Amino acid sequence: MPDLDLRASDDDRQAAIDRLSAHFRSGRLDAEELEERTAAANAAKTYGELAALEADLPAPPAPVPSRVKQTGEKLAGALAFSAIFWVIWLATGAHGFVWPLIPTAVALLGALGEDGSRDRRRHHHGRHRHQRRPPRRLP
Repeated sequence: MPDLDLRASDDDRQAAIDRLSAHFRSGRLDAEELEERTAAANAAKTYGELAALEADLPAPPAPVPSRVKQTGEKLAGALAFSAIFWVIWLATGAHGFVWPLIPTAVALLGALGEDGSRDRRRHHHGRHRHQRRPPRRLP
């Protein structure tokens, strides 16, 4: 947290107002309190004045990345990875078999495949394979 005596910017004031609005939407503030605190936030000069407006409110939870954002990041990584192969193919004459399609397909399938949230272990039926079996008795 910055020094409370430092002057706040317009962006700092707007961020505080956004957080106050979120508290209003979740029912921690009523409309009158929101209006009072928003006016005070707009008039605040320092970080300390802004902090005082939220002193009795819990800190907002950290945002959780959405599945769409995670998928987009995976796709961007896969495309960047496959771009290397396309550049190599183009730099070497771009003729013959279009082999960069193979690593591109593998990268895209990996990016769009399972998200890792499920347990990928195989389920064994019957005895667990790591259990000790009693020794066999020979006749």
